[in-house]
Amino acid sequence: MLSSLFYGSTGLHRVLRAVAKRLPMVRGLALGLYRLRQRMMSLQRRRQEWCRVHQPYELSFHRQPNYRWDEQAFVGDWQEVFGRFMELAPDAFGPDDVILDLGCGSRPAFDYFAASPCQKYYLDPLLKQYLHIPQVARYWSDKDREALLAAPAEEFIPWLRGRCRFVNCWNVLEHAYDWRQILRNIASYTFPSSQVCLATDFTPHGAGHPGIDDRRYFHALITKFFRVEKELRGYMGHEIALKLVRNEAAASS
Repeated sequence: MLSSLFYGSTGLHRVLRAVAKRLPMVRGLALGLYRLRQRMMSLQRRRQEWCRVHQPYELSFHRQPNYRWDEQAFVGDWQEVFGRFMELAPDAFGPDDVILDLGCGSRPAFDYFAASPCQKYYLDPLLKQYLHIPQVARYWSDKDREALLAAPAEEFIPWLRGRCRFVNCWNVLEHAYDWRQILRNIASYTFPSSQVCLATDFTPHGAGHPGIDDRRYFHALITKFFRVEKELRGYMGHEIALKLVRNEAAASS
């Protein structure tokens, strides 16, 4: 009787067939939601560790003598990076150009572009704390201080969308808690033909360097948003250094 009820009901049979057809879709949706939840939990743990361990380490590092305090070394390094690697002259940018130093640290690398009458912005989560360090505070002019953005690189700055002619992201991603979001932000800040200077390590190495946990996805995002004009391994002590140009039709999310 039960068999007769099951097979004899055309309506029920159609419903069951429809459900069966959708099972792969349901399973796929469930798997996608599970992976999203795992990703969000992992990101939350990574951010908590970044706040608890990595940021205090960074602040401690910048309070101590380091290469930024060595005038010759600091200036020479950025002449190498901007001048030779990126092939940019000190007067490369005009008054309508916006350039952004993402994760700028405790001293402005954009002093290299002193001859450029452009709009310079500096973003770093520890900028307010850096300015309380006497040795560091002297590096920042009053004009520079008006352009400081004290925020994590993961935090999107809406008014910078599509405005940046050049973004410097040197030695930043491996220090961050969400390098994926930073790359998406850079893509949103730039426009077709904008240049990006990027260097990073992948491998975690102690406090301050949580690293990049998915090299394949890193390269996928790079090629999605940008054209690679130059790629060097081991350059200036980094696992990879990239000279990038924003793609014409890249999505920004």
